[in-house]
Amino acid sequence: MRAILVALAMVASGAAMAAPARCLLVVDGKTYLNGPCPVDVSKDGSFSIGTGPKASYFAYVTVEGPGVAKGSWNEERGASHAHTDLGQLRRNDACWQNDRAIVCAWR
Repeated sequence: MRAILVALAMVASGAAMAAPARCLLVVDGKTYLNGPCPVDVSKDGSFSIGTGPKASYFAYVTVEGPGVAKGSWNEERGASHAHTDLGQLRRNDACWQNDRAIVCAWR
């Protein structure tokens, strides 16, 4: 019963919750994610892809304004923090990208 109340409290508070989606993460021309993965989306449109206990690679997109975001990723397979900056990203449909990176999530 307690778990149900916690889940309801998270939904009511607007907390992001992972849902399956199709993801794409390309950095410096190399594809790290391309297929189903968990996606967490915040109210402001910021999101993460590929996160979870078994994640090899994952990325965060933090919206800074209309059509502009900052990206980061874990870069090292299995690393637990998104410690590497991807720079400023621009929105292009379901993707956020710049000359170095593409981060996408489709539901």
